[in-house]
Amino acid sequence: MLTLGVPGDAVTAVLMGALTIHNFQPGPMLFRDHPQVVYPIFAAMILAQFVMLFVGLGGAQFFARLINIDRRILTPIIFLLCVVGSYAMRFSFFDVGVSLIIGIIAYFMNYYGYPGSPILLSIILGPMVEQNLRRSLIISHGDPTIFFTRPISVAFIIIGIFIMITSYYRIKKAMDREAQSSSAQEKAEAN
Repeated sequence: MLTLGVPGDAVTAVLMGALTIHNFQPGPMLFRDHPQVVYPIFAAMILAQFVMLFVGLGGAQFFARLINIDRRILTPIIFLLCVVGSYAMRFSFFDVGVSLIIGIIAYFMNYYGYPGSPILLSIILGPMVEQNLRRSLIISHGDPTIFFTRPISVAFIIIGIFIMITSYYRIKKAMDREAQSSSAQEKAEAN
């Protein structure tokens, strides 16, 4: 995430968003232009490993008991912390409303089986894509065929299409296999 500017998962996307909010663009230039930001991050990560080791070993029994807390108690506490955190960011009730709306959308996405990580990644990567698209169109004097005439661009487009097609067939194959196993199980139960 720091070297290429591309988050690998939801956690690094959040870290990338935090850096972007503070006007630090993750990527190779971050190391050159802002080493005072990069090296403390590395030092903090190394220190955090040791702290987590001691805290994890020392509090393992206590943390294991946290799993037994009833959801009726835990959910309101988490909700309250989310509201306080969204208000404390800029001391704005608008932010609280936005977080509530996003929470409702995320709840229904989770309920219907849609992952939230791609949306988070698109929010983080969207401005970078726009900026680089604009830059490419300025270089090509507004000609969009630049994306189909350059070998590297064509290679990335072909790789993207290949990944989409293979993912579709892999998911379809898994669904067919699951449907066959459930129908075979129903036949076995009927007999």
